Amino acid sequence: MANLMQASVMQGIGRTEFVDRVIRTGLCPGGNVRMSRLLKLIEHGCVDPSPLTTHQFDFQDVGKALHMMETKEDCMLKPLIRFSAS
Repeated sequence: MANLMQASVMQGIGRTEFVDRVIRTGLCPGGNVRMSRLLKLIEHGCVDPSPLTTHQFDFQDVGKALHMMETKEDCMLKPLIRFSAS
C-alpha cells in the first residue's frame, strides 16, 4: 500500500514559491521519514537537487518521464515534474 505524505514541491526552476502537494509513494519501511527529512533539507536550501534533475517535464507528460527514467533513455538521472499553477 502506498504511503501518503505532504510535501512542498518547487513550482518551476529558479523560483522560490512552494505549494503543498500530496505525493503517493511506495517506499520501504522508514522511507517516508527519510523522504520527509530530505524534502525539509531541500526546502531550507541545505541540499541542491538540481544536478540530479537532468530532464524537465510538464505534469501531463509524467508517463513519458517515468518511462525514460526506467529505461535510462538520454542518460536521464531524475526528471523534474512541473505542476501548473492553479
